Amino acid sequence: MAAEEGHLSKRGDVYAQPGNRNPLLDILNDQWHPLSNPGGYLSIGVAENTFMQEELLRYVNTHNFTLDSHCLSYGDSFSGSHQLRSAVASFVTRQFCPVQPLLARHVAITSGVGPGVEALSFTLCNTGDGILLGRPFYRGFPASMSSRAGATTIPVSFGNIDAFSMDAIPLYEKAVLDAKARGITVKAIMLCNPHNPVVWDNTETNEVPGFHSVLSINLKELIDPELVHVLWGISKDFGSNGIRLGCIISQQNERLHAALENIAGAFFVWADLFSFFKPRLGSGVGTSKSAQQVEENSWALEARLQETFLKHKLFTAAGSTFSHTEAGWFRLTFALDYDCLSEGLQRLLTALEEFGKECDY
Repeated sequence: MAAEEGHLSKRGDVYAQPGNRNPLLDILNDQWHPLSNPGGYLSIGVAENTFMQEELLRYVNTHNFTLDSHCLSYGDSFSGSHQLRSAVASFVTRQFCPVQPLLARHVAITSGVGPGVEALSFTLCNTGDGILLGRPFYRGFPASMSSRAGATTIPVSFGNIDAFSMDAIPLYEKAVLDAKARGITVKAIMLCNPHNPVVWDNTETNEVPGFHSVLSINLKELIDPELVHVLWGISKDFGSNGIRLGCIISQQNERLHAALENIAGAFFVWADLFSFFKPRLGSGVGTSKSAQQVEENSWALEARLQETFLKHKLFTAAGSTFSHTEAGWFRLTFALDYDCLSEGLQRLLTALEEFGKECDY
């Protein structure tokens, strides 16, 4: 259909093309259930935390929640009602142990963290300005940063270096200089755990590092606090992706909140599945291929492996769609009920074994 036939803008026509339809929709419309749909897709690639759903539903359904007319109106603020912002401030203060307790005025409510990313990009960046983003990253971030705000995503690769360590600083600095050489002014850096979940302290797993929010750090000795903003939402911590509730927390930047007021409108791990094979799939060991040929072949193998998973009605998230720097890494969601996770891992192993037998690598 031509753009004028659908009365769309040029960019609207691009998004409406059949080729741009998100293939995940087919998977979501045919999800596995042990009784009602045993032949459906079993998704271990979507960042949803289902662990808490039963408990949360039980709590919601056994408590009488009442609403008044104020809840159905714009309320007393375009950045969320004072009551809601106060509740978020109280919760974050209790759980994140900030140096300075949060007040309602420090919080701006958004319809999820994604819109929060868009709002910050819009208010912090001019068109064409850059935002540093460590790889791998959530594939929705570039769209949130660029579609309306016009910001440019600057991916930063770390190799085997911890993206949150001091060793990562030179890599960020190089990315800033490279962007400057291309005429791009870097205005922000976004720090996000590539494994996505917030890690809470757990006395039963002492080897897991505890969670420390940036809000709990005394920033005055490190950076101008006006430059630090925190994004948080209930999707992961409360297993409620469908309830679109997120927030922007900024304790020292009143002008940012003034701007936001005026524009207002999974848990998973990264797994190297190529290492299931010996030698590692795509390593080029025993071949005479050039380094470039080996890399190109590796990404092709990742795509073929993803197709094999789908053949077994298993959805995983391939690293290539998250701008990962090395082929073979897949995002696997573990916050699933036991039967679903067990079935998913069994399908994963079956698909890997089949791929190993059929693939000439």
